[in-house]
Amino acid sequence: MSLFGVRKNRRRPDREERISALRRVGIGLGRFFLALGLLAAGLGGTWAGGRAALRWVTTSPTFAIGTLSVEGNHRVSADAVRAASGLAVGQNVFRADLEGAKRELEKIPWIRHAQLTRVLPRTVAIRVEERQPVAQVALGTLYLVDEEGELFKRASPADGVDLPVITGLSRDRFESDRAAMAPELGQALELLAEVSRRKLPELSEIHLDDDLGLTAYLADGATAIELGWGD
Repeated sequence: MSLFGVRKNRRRPDREERISALRRVGIGLGRFFLALGLLAAGLGGTWAGGRAALRWVTTSPTFAIGTLSVEGNHRVSADAVRAASGLAVGQNVFRADLEGAKRELEKIPWIRHAQLTRVLPRTVAIRVEERQPVAQVALGTLYLVDEEGELFKRASPADGVDLPVITGLSRDRFESDRAAMAPELGQALELLAEVSRRKLPELSEIHLDDDLGLTAYLADGATAIELGWGD
């Protein structure tokens, strides 16, 4: 009896421990699958909520463009800048193609650089940097050139500029070998910059000649100064 009793007391705790262990495993698995389900539900809710939020910000009148502000323009009117950008009042500020608008604005000859910024909730700010013409270049017709030596547009009376004229450049040579002529044009522009810095008498023309170099004509129409090439 004592032996039977010992065996009986040993088996009962073993069986209870196994049952308890199984219960713990079951509870752990239950908690795991519950957490997994909640996570899946949460992710689904987040995705759905994100879609709803995106739909709201891209369609709500709250974010409809009400103002297209323009800064930095002098030659190009603000209305012309707005029109060229392709943006319009009423468009969604988030759907507005700012990169596309930038490309279109920089096609305008006067505009060197454009920057567009969303100012929430209803504004797109447009800032442009315009080119500054420093002379006219005679190539069969007159072209405006900026301080970097770029001929950016054909000159017209509407431009309202009164600038010295750089003559002596061949249009055919300029179009076929522009890089080779760039140093000559550069020297003429350096001369104009020096005249401006030193507040010397204004020039009306700078003539370029392969042999004689630069000849400067003063605005008085009676004085010519042969400067040659180089410093």
